[in-house]
Amino acid sequence: MSAVLVYLILIVNGFVSMALPWIGVVFAYFVAILTPQNIWWWAFEDLRPSFWVTVPALIGVAIATLRGKVDFTRLNTKLNFCVFVLWVSLTIAYYFGPFVHVVNEYRFFEPDWMYSAIQKTFLLYLLAVLVIDDERKIKIAALVIVITTLYMTYWANAQYFFNGQYGRLQGPTPLSGQSIYADENIFAVLFVEALVTDAPEDAEARLAAERARGAGVSFVARLERETHAR
Repeated sequence: MSAVLVYLILIVNGFVSMALPWIGVVFAYFVAILTPQNIWWWAFEDLRPSFWVTVPALIGVAIATLRGKVDFTRLNTKLNFCVFVLWVSLTIAYYFGPFVHVVNEYRFFEPDWMYSAIQKTFLLYLLAVLVIDDERKIKIAALVIVITTLYMTYWANAQYFFNGQYGRLQGPTPLSGQSIYADENIFAVLFVEALVTDAPEDAEARLAAERARGAGVSFVARLERETHAR
């Protein structure tokens, strides 16, 4: 039943993404950050959710481009240039770095797997720049980190309160052990990024912070310490 639900969600998202590609990109970010295939691994089996979410978004962007609804001048910024330089640097390091083919049993990720994941990250960023092009879309996209962090806060605390977790905490990891959250420091980054600013200058941001703390997001600060973020 859970697998049927997953397929249904992917099919619906596929049709919506081709009509409204920015929704597909937002959903792709949601899948990339939450990694549902690692939490509910039995419902996904060999399914690649990131692939089946990103492809419809790509098709949607292509259709929007043919209709003249994509403004490519949005790529002409200093920030995007810096991102491009970062991509070039990582590519050079991957193909010419002396450490890539060194066998090291203590590292968390294989370079091949990480480089592949990085390509998807840059691709998703590129699509987001092109189609998330107004304030309303940005606000909706920002909800991804809010929803994801709230669920991960529940998930992480459940490991301590109900599943006997002690000490350092890894994020959701499937049976294969290959997950972006296999390293607790990476898992901690999610909570560090989501921490509410204690003294925001903007009055609206301050009010939002107070509401967030009232909703129990204070658990996030404890999780930052428990995951041993450095």
